[in-house]
Amino acid sequence: CKQSRYHPILGKSFLPLPKEVETKKAVVNIQNKKDDFCFRYCVLAKLFPAKVHPERTSHYKAHFDKLDFSGLTFPMSIEDIDRFEEQNPPISVNVYKWEEDTREKLVPLRVSKNAPSFGQKEDKHVDMLLLSETKTEGENSHYALIKSMSRFLSFTSDHNHKQELCKKCLKRFSCTIKDADKHAKACVSSVDVQTQITYPKPGSKLYFRNYNKQLKHPFVVYADFETLNVPVELPVELPKTYKLFDQRVCSYGY
Repeated sequence: CKQSRYHPILGKSFLPLPKEVETKKAVVNIQNKKDDFCFRYCVLAKLFPAKVHPERTSHYKAHFDKLDFSGLTFPMSIEDIDRFEEQNPPISVNVYKWEEDTREKLVPLRVSKNAPSFGQKEDKHVDMLLLSETKTEGENSHYALIKSMSRFLSFTSDHNHKQELCKKCLKRFSCTIKDADKHAKACVSSVDVQTQITYPKPGSKLYFRNYNKQLKHPFVVYADFETLNVPVELPVELPKTYKLFDQRVCSYGY
C-alpha cells in the first residue's frame, strides 16, 4: 500500500498574471506581497470595488471586519471556502484554474452550490482565478478576482460574439434576454448536472413522421481497421500534454 502526504490547494501571496490573461484587463490581481490574504482581498474587491488602482491592498483593509472569517486560517484552502460561505450568506465563490495547454483554458476547481444561474443577480457572487507557481522551495498559489467573465471568455472560445457563463452549471452561450430567461428556469443544477431534460407540454401529442427510417437499405458495408501503436520520440522538456504513440494502419477488412 503506497501512501502520499496530502497537500491542500492554498491561495497565498502575490503572483503575476500570465501575459495572455493580463492583456484582456478582465482580472484584478491584488498585490498582497506581505501577507497571505489574497482570498480575503478578492472577496472585498468584489463587494467594495475600488475605482482607481484596484490592485492595491490599502483599499480593502478598512473593510476587514465586515465579513466573518472567524475560525478560518490563511492562506485559504479551497476546502475552507464552504465554511466561509456558511458564515457569510448569501456570498458564493467559484474558483477556476488557468491551463494554457487545454482548449478551454479556464478549468473549474470549485463551483458553489449557491452560485447564481445566468440572468440572476451576481452582486454577491465572486469568481476567482487560482494561479500557481512551482519553485525549488515549494509551490505557491494565489487568488485573483475575475471582474468580467464575458471578457475573460473572449479568448477561450472560437466564437467572435459575446459569450456568458452560467455560474451554476458552467454552460456557455450567447448573451440574450431570451436565453437568460429560458436557462434560468431550467438550470437547477450544481456543477455535477450538465444535462437538461425537456418534457412535452401537458395535452400535447407526439407523431411519428420518419417513415424512411423503416425502409431496408439495399446494401450495408461494415469496415474495420487494425492499427499498431508506434512509440514517438519525446521532447527533452515534456509539456503537460504530449503524444506517446502514433497509430499506424496495418490491415483492414470489410
